[in-house]
Amino acid sequence: MDAIETKGKAGERSRELSSAKFKSRRPLKAPAKKAVIDTTVDDTAIDTKLQQQIRQQMRFEKPAPETVMSPFPPSPSRFEFNLSEILIGPKAFEPRDSMFEEAKHRFDGETSLGEFFKMRAAEKAIEAKANGLGWVGSITADIDGVEPGYVTRYEHADIYYSAQTGAHEVHGDIRAKYNALNGPKGVLGFPVTDETVTPDGIGRYNHFQGGSIYWTSNTGPMMVRGAIRDLWASKGWELGSFGYPVCDPDYKAIANPVNKPAEYASVFQNGAIYSKGNVSAPALIAELLPHELTHLIRKTFDQALKQADSDLGIDGGANVLNITNWGYGFWASQKRMITYEINGFHDNGILPDTTFRLELQFKFGLAWDMQSFTEPVNKTLTIYLNRWKISTSGLGHGTLLDGLKNGLIAKFPFAVQTIPAEALLIDILITPQGGMQFLLEPDTGFPPIGVFRRNLFQNQLNVLVEE
Repeated sequence: MDAIETKGKAGERSRELSSAKFKSRRPLKAPAKKAVIDTTVDDTAIDTKLQQQIRQQMRFEKPAPETVMSPFPPSPSRFEFNLSEILIGPKAFEPRDSMFEEAKHRFDGETSLGEFFKMRAAEKAIEAKANGLGWVGSITADIDGVEPGYVTRYEHADIYYSAQTGAHEVHGDIRAKYNALNGPKGVLGFPVTDETVTPDGIGRYNHFQGGSIYWTSNTGPMMVRGAIRDLWASKGWELGSFGYPVCDPDYKAIANPVNKPAEYASVFQNGAIYSKGNVSAPALIAELLPHELTHLIRKTFDQALKQADSDLGIDGGANVLNITNWGYGFWASQKRMITYEINGFHDNGILPDTTFRLELQFKFGLAWDMQSFTEPVNKTLTIYLNRWKISTSGLGHGTLLDGLKNGLIAKFPFAVQTIPAEALLIDILITPQGGMQFLLEPDTGFPPIGVFRRNLFQNQLNVLVEE
């Protein structure tokens, strides 16, 4: 027995394996065939020309691997920043002996005494909040004006005050995210609550004038706002079917955006919400059930082994060993991953077979060629290899081990299928059961169009699994 275990790199280019015929001990059996969805149910409501156009464009294509780009950044966040500078401001606090000394220090001839006494009122409110909390630590930066309010930075929190919102603290990861989003000068405005425990006892949140930031240890701090937040709230917040947000709102770049309503999408643990202007709706879902996704993985490896060596085969199917939870991220949570077990053999003729066992942890993502700064674009369903283990035994097992390691593993990241731009695909989700959901934009102006497009997409998924 010989074995090797290591981590794969998601960013490596795929390389073609040598072409050869394939021989399998057991035939590949497709999952039970699903009934094709009837996409003519909305014929009376949808223009015939539009139907024909969508039908012609809704075709999955084999991807060109050289155009695939990894959507996963090399570092945990999309932007590099000094966390200590975000959490602790650069200015040192110098206490004053009296109000008179402080007024003399701050009054520079441009600031009115009225403004000074407004600052003193804010300072008192902030001090009262700090004393009431008791855990914020020492002041690290003097009170600072942030129109139309003020902020004082402490060791363990920032406390903001405005006449409209009162004094509220922001700390921890939510504090870091809030500062990264430009604090009260950004889209969120001033906090209107302290950091608060969610009703399920798992997460934390702060509400702000312009939205909210929700945090859990499995998702990280994520912003939700606008019409998306309104719909999410109406569905029960994090206790509803969507769960917690797993990314900040994603702005959809469109050509000639002047006088067009802004379009956003937010992905949650169990779905997505899309908004256009002040209208929002849940994303439409097409899906591969767990057994269908497992079959697709098995079929993918059939093809890879066929190219590698005509004497290689799979003994049985692919088995799911583990499905991870969401993972922490600062700008977007780490997606759920699935670990598969695949057993196979090398046929040695009259001699006993050499056998192998693959243990592969996959991260599924969408990749696209960034040749344009506007959407929609074609997006490629791509498999990234996060961790792998190969075990071999029998005659010539070392040679087989090297062949699998240098041939099969080098094929990742693996481009599975390219989804046309006309599908309006937002993202993909791995379900807790091991299936895959494709989140599609709804049509907020004329919903039957969106349903029709989703049905065509589901039919293409069915074909992908069954062919």
